Amino acid sequence: MMLNFDEICHIVQVPPGILETLLSRIEEGYNRHQNPYHNNLHAADVAQSVHYMLCQSGLMVSHFPFKRLITLTLTIGGSCATNSNLSS
Repeated sequence: MMLNFDEICHIVQVPPGILETLLSRIEEGYNRHQNPYHNNLHAADVAQSVHYMLCQSGLMVSHFPFKRLITLTLTIGGSCATNSNLSS
């Protein structure tokens, strides 16, 4: 099931402006280092894979909405942090 941005904000109980700022800052972190592998497309791919695994395992149902947001945010932010460490 595909959700739009407003539905995601409602599910995770975060105002749209805050979620948009968070995601934009993470993406800026990827663009800053120009790493050919740890980039925003890789982050999207990893986030989709983690989301799929959580849904298939039943863990997504048992997580509270905010925990879902944290799990996926850490997933997409993880490579950005790795990218920053590799580029220093």
